[in-house]
Amino acid sequence: MDTITIITISIAIYGAILSTIIAIRQFRRDRIIIQVNCEPCTNIGLFLENNKGIEILAANEGFRAVEIRYAGFMMSNKKKYITMVGTNPLPKKLSEGESVPIAFDLEEVKLALEPFGGNVKYKYPFVETSNGKIIKGKLPEIFTDLKLT
Repeated sequence: MDTITIITISIAIYGAILSTIIAIRQFRRDRIIIQVNCEPCTNIGLFLENNKGIEILAANEGFRAVEIRYAGFMMSNKKKYITMVGTNPLPKKLSEGESVPIAFDLEEVKLALEPFGGNVKYKYPFVETSNGKIIKGKLPEIFTDLKLT
């Protein structure tokens, strides 16, 4: 092979590797990354008689804006509990770095399981995006303490 052919092939290989790296970086950057945290809270006393609540915090940790349509708790029978307290903040579009807290009355969450006679438990908190993707979180310890899981 002559020198021109080797240089041409080298430039082509370099360009292919570089464009692949850029495509992978762009794909990772465009992903929707939502962090779902679930914690007990008491700062929603205006809406609760017993001042005990559960808060799901959905935070957009990606670079792409995303709309959160629903939040709640998934039951073991695949039914969703989504009854919030106070003013409903959803649906809400979250830009990069934004978050939205969604509050639930702990007593209402417990009462939602009663019609099932103890056969159904909560599996995880979730938020649902506008395209139907469900992002799961982890239940707080209080659910285990109250035998809701």
